[in-house]
Amino acid sequence: MKPTVITLVYGLGFGMVLVLLVVPALMAIQTDLSRQRTAMLRGLWAPDFRIRRAVRLCAGLLLLWFAATLGAYASFGGVLPILGGVGDITDTGTVLVLFWSGSAVIFALCFSIAALLLNRHGQPARQP
Repeated sequence: MKPTVITLVYGLGFGMVLVLLVVPALMAIQTDLSRQRTAMLRGLWAPDFRIRRAVRLCAGLLLLWFAATLGAYASFGGVLPILGGVGDITDTGTVLVLFWSGSAVIFALCFSIAALLLNRHGQPARQP
């Protein structure tokens, strides 16, 4: 009886952790990702052509940056030599840091340009 009781106790404990912690966390992650996807699609097909251009430009730059860093690393074992002094990086962690930092710079640049374009053309900036 002891092995059966041990199996039941651990099974119930694992099931409780799974149902009470893991499943709600996965559902919250799914909700967050679907909101981001919806916002991106709204930006890609926005009625204002300036917003559409800014979002598409940002997406294009991110795809190029992905191809130059992570895509080239996955395909050739290193980043593209176009990047100058960082062309000989072969460490996975360094390539990931390079990709994420470059992506942050691209997002900041695109957001700044879009905000300037919207303010320049007479639309008031939103107050938080």
